[in-house]
Amino acid sequence: ELNPDFKVGQAADPNAPMRNPALKLEVVTPDGRTFSQQHFALHSGFVMGDSLSGSAHDLALSYEWSRNLYLRIDDQGAVTGAAEFPVQVGAPGAGHMGGGSQPVDPGTPFSLGEGATLQANGFGFQLDKAWRAASWGRGASMNQNAPAGALVEIADSQGNRAEELIPVGNGPQDVTLGSRTVQVAVGPVRIPVGYQVHLDDFVLVTYPGSNNPASFESHVRLSDPPHGIEGKPVRIYMNHPLTYRGFKHFQSSYDQDRKGTVLSVNHDPGKWPTYVGYILMTLGFLITLSRGLLWNRNPQPMTQRIQKPASRKAAQSVGTVALGLVLLGTAAIASNAQAQGHDHSGTPTPFLAADTVDEARHLIVQDYQGRMKPLDTYAREMVVKVTKKSHFEGWDPVELYLSWISQPRYWFNYPLLKVRNDGLKNILGIDKSVSYVSAASVFDAQGGYRLQGEVELAHRTPDRDRSKTQRKLLAFDDRLNLLLLSIQGQTFKIFPVPEHANDSWLGVDVFGSLPAAQRDQFQGPYGQLTEGMAHSDAAAVAAAVPALEQLQRQFGAKVMPSDSKVRSEIWLNQFNPFMRVMALYGLALAVMGIAYVWGLAKRKDPHYPPRHPLFATGMVVYTIAVLFHLFGYILRWTASSHAPLSNGYESLIFISLATAIAGLWYEYRDRRGSSAGLSALLVLVILGVAMLPTFDPAISPIVPVLASYWLIIHVTVITASYALLGLAATMGMTILILHLFKRPGADRVRRAVLEMTTLLWRVLVAGLAMLSVGTLLGGVWANESWGRYWGWDPKETWALVTILVYATVVHFRYIPALNRPWVLAAASFVAISSVIMTYLGVNYLLTGLHSYGSGEATGMPSWVYYTGAFMALLVTASYVAEKRHDWTGPRQKQERKSTGIHVPA
Repeated sequence: ELNPDFKVGQAADPNAPMRNPALKLEVVTPDGRTFSQQHFALHSGFVMGDSLSGSAHDLALSYEWSRNLYLRIDDQGAVTGAAEFPVQVGAPGAGHMGGGSQPVDPGTPFSLGEGATLQANGFGFQLDKAWRAASWGRGASMNQNAPAGALVEIADSQGNRAEELIPVGNGPQDVTLGSRTVQVAVGPVRIPVGYQVHLDDFVLVTYPGSNNPASFESHVRLSDPPHGIEGKPVRIYMNHPLTYRGFKHFQSSYDQDRKGTVLSVNHDPGKWPTYVGYILMTLGFLITLSRGLLWNRNPQPMTQRIQKPASRKAAQSVGTVALGLVLLGTAAIASNAQAQGHDHSGTPTPFLAADTVDEARHLIVQDYQGRMKPLDTYAREMVVKVTKKSHFEGWDPVELYLSWISQPRYWFNYPLLKVRNDGLKNILGIDKSVSYVSAASVFDAQGGYRLQGEVELAHRTPDRDRSKTQRKLLAFDDRLNLLLLSIQGQTFKIFPVPEHANDSWLGVDVFGSLPAAQRDQFQGPYGQLTEGMAHSDAAAVAAAVPALEQLQRQFGAKVMPSDSKVRSEIWLNQFNPFMRVMALYGLALAVMGIAYVWGLAKRKDPHYPPRHPLFATGMVVYTIAVLFHLFGYILRWTASSHAPLSNGYESLIFISLATAIAGLWYEYRDRRGSSAGLSALLVLVILGVAMLPTFDPAISPIVPVLASYWLIIHVTVITASYALLGLAATMGMTILILHLFKRPGADRVRRAVLEMTTLLWRVLVAGLAMLSVGTLLGGVWANESWGRYWGWDPKETWALVTILVYATVVHFRYIPALNRPWVLAAASFVAISSVIMTYLGVNYLLTGLHSYGSGEATGMPSWVYYTGAFMALLVTASYVAEKRHDWTGPRQKQERKSTGIHVPA
């Protein structure tokens, strides 16, 4: 299929079929179908006209739409129009089907800006783009299933030229070139390999009750009679290729009908030379690190450390203070905000005993992705998505969710849906002081959805062009649909179907589809559950829950998660370790920050002895935070059955954990309070980002390509490098801040700058090493799993950019003009932007294919500008201080010589 496209803003082509004004329109038919069209003035559906002015050279686009509708583009590209029938014209952002539009009489001129809408006779369109001059040109088909092709231009020495579109894989095609005819083909070249691979069966395994692939594999027979192999059975699946006679056969994809498999073949004689290069580079980094970059084997000269013996009383005070701070932090974070109260007579109230709710938590629900999860997890996800609160008006999420299903009419009319955006409140027609609305309030008396037109318009608007209100509207629409599905019981899939081909479980709405015998068994306890919830009968609910759980085990044992996984997931939900641990890190930051400032200002030796009360207290709190953090990570690993590295939220959790462990290690070696304090600060920032709505904390089924041990090897190494480089950035920021206090005689500050610069360089080298090795391991994974080292995916490209940036920064130390603390600090502080671009920016501005990337380009977030402004302000202020003031002191020359770091006089 060929779908002509248009080219805009190019030089005039005298051989082009046409070059004239053009419009791109989004059209809506009376039956609700939507599609895009490009219209040219000389297209057969348009006529040249002069209905809007008396000037003969003005062009009007006239489209036959029952009667004539005339559109014109002037020399400045402005669009005006007139119609022979009444129309509704709306400004950009108005409702697509006439909401907020103004009526225009027949023959009356009107203006249309980009994004403006027009509606008449049941039809409607939105002006997407207007061009004063455009020309036809070949372009990609809008049909995603259309065959691939190549536009080939052929020329010979006599000046003959020919251009032809050659479909891929269709064999040779004749092309006339002057007096000769040549054959051109585009597609793969057939290469004999000397053996045969015959497909016996293709198996696609999906997650229970869904179409999400858990694994797909090809069962083949390998035949090579000259080598004594005849019909050898081989299983090829993701990350497990068939290797034979130097060729690798990878499981690539499969046909849409799920009956055919697609294998990719690779022959790479340069594999081992490449791997040897990788190994040598890795060994070089290990040798470099072993010479003292991870630990201070040969510390730079510094003032004599004061080692005072700690008394038993001091040791006891350390334990008391640490325990008090830990308990204070735990109590502070444990409090949950309650929902706003509503005065509704007859409102259901929580009535179930705690042990009954705990029993109900263990019921298993099948979600739309095919994941089997405890009701505790599912109810929490539903309640948070709908109400934006973890506990709504004192209800436990499990009890509230069961009440939704048991009393749908009540909750349909109850204000459950959180609304924050003022623009959305205007669309809903509610006062700005209102925080919640009911599902019933968005439907009119006839049952029509009052937001239908606005939602359709938002869906048709390209994502990059959507306003904030439109984004909030679509999110509200999703939450409304989720609530409606929940109170109808469609999401409550707790009924297993014995021997179902896809292990699908059924929801309440299709309960009658169960086999008769099973339906009779479930009818009693489920009816008892809903009646008990509806009439606040705690005894009935308490009796129904264990009966339902037993029936689930009886009929759904094949896909039931183990008890240990269920318990781990419920503990993870209830403890919420990654939220609670933020309080401990906050306390550690406060204590270690005080310790660092105190050591800088008051102590002759800023390096604390291990038993110093203030330092030891901070270390105890920080260590407890790290252990609690690690405990939460292990819980998530157990609950998900795979390493928690498969999405953005999980990778952020791991980066924060790696940051905390790195800070603990460097603090143990350095003992000044800075490493742990800065690590705690960075962990708080990372965990805070992970808690944003952008990152979904829900555990999701892992895609087949990530079901590999390489996920742990590659992703842990490369994300741990982000932790080290982030820690280096905070150290650089601290050095820049210390430069603001640069004054003659500030010997303590100068000493702190020198020592932290030395530590900063070590952290930078360790981070660069892990980043480089992690990237190489990614290349090995790619080659071993699908036959290519590097695909120039945006994430891979920016990983290489980040390596080059930090390699440059690390080598500043060997360039005399740049071998200064301020330069290294500023460079490490600014260089973190390349890491942020690699990890997050690719997903905002470009599109990526990696596990922690969303793959959606959604525009530049506002925090980027604030972060950039802060960086620029701090670097500029510290540079001014660096140039305006001098360090002084009798030991300056000696220390400059011994440390190898240049300090300007």
